[in-house]
Amino acid sequence: MMKQHLFTLFFCLLCLAGFPQSIDPQKSIIKFEVSNMGVNTVEGRFTGITGTVYFNPQQLTASRMQAAIDVASVDTGIEKRDNHLRSEDFFYVEKYPRAMFTSTNIEVRGSGYVATGVLLVRGMAREVTIPFTVSGDGDRMVLHGQLTLNRKDFNIGDKFGSFMVGRKVNLQIICVVN
Repeated sequence: MMKQHLFTLFFCLLCLAGFPQSIDPQKSIIKFEVSNMGVNTVEGRFTGITGTVYFNPQQLTASRMQAAIDVASVDTGIEKRDNHLRSEDFFYVEKYPRAMFTSTNIEVRGSGYVATGVLLVRGMAREVTIPFTVSGDGDRMVLHGQLTLNRKDFNIGDKFGSFMVGRKVNLQIICVVN
């Protein structure tokens, strides 16, 4: 009898939070833009996003998300630059192979949502707020988010003395969950 009550309670909790959905690493991507010498814009992307999303717009207090990026997946289209970004001068992927986001709160804002949480990059944890929208077709949900970060907040490029690279990095997040 006790097992049956525990199962019912567990099932109800899953219903409130939405069933857990895995992030599809093949279809999810983070695109970025950063200025270079104040004249050019460098564009790139990260792939290999993994994690879990529990999302129910009727029960946002129970909703949450956790995602990790394989930082070595950085791709700007120039191999030499990508290798430099992977080095100790920037992301230091040998020591910090993943960047991670864990939400602490999700709420409605305007016509979309905002996820507040902790972003961990290169061993530095910072609270961030990510505005996002949700679209989908039933079995698949797509989260579209945008975020601007100061790379210096995460000690990215500090050792290199990278005065040529802009401090602000604009991110566009496309997260597909199944």
